[in-house]
Amino acid sequence: MKLSEYTRHWLYVKKRAEVKPGSFDALVGTFTRYVEQGIGEKELKEVTEEDVQVVVSDIQLRLSTSVAKKVYYLLKAVFEYAYCKGDVERNPVFLVKSPSYTLKPPEDVVVLTKEEVAKLYIAVDKTYSNGRPVYYYGYAFVLMLCTGVRPCELLGFKWCDVDFENRTISVRRNVVNFKNQTTGKFEVVVQNTLKTKKSKRTLYLNDTAIFALNKLKEYQITKSEYVVAGKDGSFLAPQQLRRTFYRMLDSANIPKHNLYSLRHTFATQLFAKGISLKTISEMLGHTSIRVTADTYVHLVQEVDESTLVLDSLFDLAQEKEEPLELPQTEKQKNIVA
Repeated sequence: MKLSEYTRHWLYVKKRAEVKPGSFDALVGTFTRYVEQGIGEKELKEVTEEDVQVVVSDIQLRLSTSVAKKVYYLLKAVFEYAYCKGDVERNPVFLVKSPSYTLKPPEDVVVLTKEEVAKLYIAVDKTYSNGRPVYYYGYAFVLMLCTGVRPCELLGFKWCDVDFENRTISVRRNVVNFKNQTTGKFEVVVQNTLKTKKSKRTLYLNDTAIFALNKLKEYQITKSEYVVAGKDGSFLAPQQLRRTFYRMLDSANIPKHNLYSLRHTFATQLFAKGISLKTISEMLGHTSIRVTADTYVHLVQEVDESTLVLDSLFDLAQEKEEPLELPQTEKQKNIVA
């Protein structure tokens, strides 16, 4: 049996029942794009350590370390399953080293500069003559910048997750967009299970985050249980949030970054302020400290901390006599769940 055939069997017979639809869709995508052809054409029992190492190294050089890691862990899981089932005598991935960021930082980790964040705030604050916001979800991006949540977690926030008195917000669910492998159609769903167990957490809300939440509530045309909602009050699809973000960046003359740049900016600021790796990892909801270190350590070593003093980036708001500030990390240390 070929590796491609065996992997497809593993995906649909075993893995599909174990993971969420979005995660399954991602696994199928990794398989079809990087495994099915090439190494997938080899017989399962004939795949060697060298074959796997060549594939992983080639993807790392041509594409990115993050993609190479996905391929590595997919192949590792498939061969672990095959070994346990007695379908192979040994796991050829066992001696292959996991792709590392030691040579260069992750290519997709982009951090906004002080000037870019200032431009972002100006864009977020724009209104029409009738007082309605130009960017209906604009303050959602400010909330991301102040909490470091993932876009899918941001869209899952409900007002019942917000404790204004104790200045906290709890991550309990997310909104994901995935391709249904049965129907072939894309679906958007609210998941009450998060990416990982450590994704469930409680985060501190500074003055800027509180301000952003109040603005999001004020601007809702149809009152909704969701913090970031569509004009009809329903939960928002990830692509809608993404389109608004790109449109806002373009109008503000900011280079096109993905939404995760807000999360990365938040995290890098914490590093610059000397917050411990363990605390940052917990705040970001990473599965382990190693994930946090692999993602950010090299970037932090290279970035000029003077461009990351985010506490002063919202000084423009002082003209409106609105209390805006960014992370008060000592308090955040005490409330991480």
